[in-house]
Amino acid sequence: MSNRADGRRPEIKPLTSLRFVFAILVFLCHYSTDSTGEKVIFLEGIIGVEFFFMLSGFILSYTYGNRIAEKKTSLGEFFLARFARIYPLHLATFLLSLALLIRNSLAAGDAVALSWLRMFFNITLLQSFIPDSSYNLSFNIVSWSISDEMFFYLMFPLLLRVFNGRGIKIKAAAGLVALAAYFTAIFLLPGQYVLTVFYINPLVRILEFIWGMLMFRIWRRITSGAENRESAVHRKFLPSVTEIAPVCLLVIMVMAADRISPVYRIGSYYWIPMALLVLGFAQPFGEGIISKLLSLKPFVFLGKISFGFYMLHSIMLSPVPAAVKRVFHLDLESVHPAARFTIIFAAVLAASIASFYCFELPAGNFIKNLSRRWKKPAGTSPRKAA
Repeated sequence: MSNRADGRRPEIKPLTSLRFVFAILVFLCHYSTDSTGEKVIFLEGIIGVEFFFMLSGFILSYTYGNRIAEKKTSLGEFFLARFARIYPLHLATFLLSLALLIRNSLAAGDAVALSWLRMFFNITLLQSFIPDSSYNLSFNIVSWSISDEMFFYLMFPLLLRVFNGRGIKIKAAAGLVALAAYFTAIFLLPGQYVLTVFYINPLVRILEFIWGMLMFRIWRRITSGAENRESAVHRKFLPSVTEIAPVCLLVIMVMAADRISPVYRIGSYYWIPMALLVLGFAQPFGEGIISKLLSLKPFVFLGKISFGFYMLHSIMLSPVPAAVKRVFHLDLESVHPAARFTIIFAAVLAASIASFYCFELPAGNFIKNLSRRWKKPAGTSPRKAA
């Protein structure tokens, strides 16, 4: 897979498209079919976050690994690029959820009770470190995963040095120790901390990010000589097999999930199928049946706006029915469940598209351009700087 003219690697389109697929699964995990909020469509949709974490480790290694190691991209440029991508929307959804919280409290005639400490941890993306759901699931509840991602970004250069360093035996031993500590903690930690530690805490979830980095290393070794393989059978059938097999494995494991302890279901149970899924769809030629479909422009576009879809969906589940009732005088609780789902899904999708073009891209570019202006030498004219 050759680099682009600017030295950056080309986009792996199937993986971009899969972002939206797993964002939908998270949506289904939060979407309730009744007014109680208890009957969600697909509880196992939590696996979407696991895919995001592994994919993040893979894509950062793919995009920035060599550039950081060869000093073509500075750590400052790397951190700024990641900050510009995720923080503006996080801050916007935090403010939106805060406004909704105040509005709902006033509408109910209740006093507005706000914790400045919770607000601080949310704004600074530190909430996922607090083993208390009133902190790590406060305001926009899905933002805990962005807190995790920010921690992964900060750790990425260090992890990159570890992966690039020598001493394979030492690294293998460290990996085994980490896994042993993980599974030991599962048995020793009281049940009330399972969600806040094994599902939310970044010190634990970073294992999935490391899995993604490891999958990149395996992918790079596998594909290093892929162009020299002339077997027609290999080119025609193997790519599809490497895509379909992990999908089938994931489906089978989801179907059997009810028999597995929740402790494992929110963590290690899906590690292997997710890792194989990332590896299988990161093919150098995109020749698999599913990859060809996911490489089509509409699906790649949906993948690009998936971050907005993910960040917006949970705080729109209640306001959308209320807005429809107020504007169109239509109570969504009285319509067919499929129609209700379609209306809410379409509203979230439309908001995601608007967010991508009207907020995410402009905000990210503004932060990057502001940084470039600060770097210009004093007295340098725009024309000379260009």
